[in-house]
Amino acid sequence: MDNIELKYRTVWLSLGWLLVITIFYLSLIPYPPEIATFEYGDKLKHFIGYFCLMAWFSQLYRPAITRVVYMFGFIVMGILIEYLQSLTQSRTYEVYDMLANGLGVLGAFTVFTLYRGNLLQRLEQRLG
Repeated sequence: MDNIELKYRTVWLSLGWLLVITIFYLSLIPYPPEIATFEYGDKLKHFIGYFCLMAWFSQLYRPAITRVVYMFGFIVMGILIEYLQSLTQSRTYEVYDMLANGLGVLGAFTVFTLYRGNLLQRLEQRLG
């Protein structure tokens, strides 16, 4: 089975890559916005961010091999960002951030592999 048929595929892909850029930006700026200020809130942000990233791209590709490639790519991205943070003056390298990133990716990969529905197709149907 090929890619999922989407009328606005270019828009959805552009939004997905904008999400990638946003994660890099928020991960590397000196003082990111504080959203979750409770204990382990930072790890929850990492998990949710990478979950959403993998979930988004899972909506665009049906073939398992393509999803696996994105899964490994996003895990590597999370590791790379942590190493890049270690090169800055204001950010720190954290193994638990890498773990939270990877768990988010794996969680979305699992959910969207088991759940064969497609939210973007449904949205397009509603849009007309």
